Amino acid sequence: MNKIDRLENGDYQVYLKKKDFFHFMNQKDTARSRYIDGETLVRQLSLYNGTTPLKKEPIISTINEIVDAINFLAEHGVTEGSQLKHMEASLYDALDEAQIKLDKIDEKILELTQIAKYLIAETSEDPEEVHEAKTALDNMNVNSDLKYRDIQQELSSEKLGRKILKNKFDQTVSEINQVNEIEATKTQEIKEKGQNKII
Repeated sequence: MNKIDRLENGDYQVYLKKKDFFHFMNQKDTARSRYIDGETLVRQLSLYNGTTPLKKEPIISTINEIVDAINFLAEHGVTEGSQLKHMEASLYDALDEAQIKLDKIDEKILELTQIAKYLIAETSEDPEEVHEAKTALDNMNVNSDLKYRDIQQELSSEKLGRKILKNKFDQTVSEINQVNEIEATKTQEIKEKGQNKII
């Protein structure tokens, strides 16, 4: 779903899907009206206003929903049972998926960095360096129309998306560790009280 939110500072936050199409009408010359896809629109908006587009990782929403469900159960006194165990298992699965996504983003960042390096080398005055760069880009199936600024924009977007996902991952793992420590402490206290009664 495409959505526009007005921020407190007067700016707008636009949510677009890459595969959606948008029709731009030219009222003065209808022949110049055209359709463009979401990815092209994001690129043009970013160039126009100088912002870095952020790719939303669906796994962040999944983690948030599971954490909210676990918190809801805890607030209503459900601290054990199959429902809670199922939610905790789902959370661990989501964290595994998030780690896999982080690894994929790292690979993408590495690939984009290589492409950027070759695009810079294409502008070299050394013909051999230019030839090597063109060959490398061909081997990577990089579109010959691709510009360095496009790669830089995508690289910035991937890095920003990775940072947000990594923060969510680390925060969730930290919260799980805190809960586990509290539960371990409670278990130890119950065990010690039981031993004291036996004596």
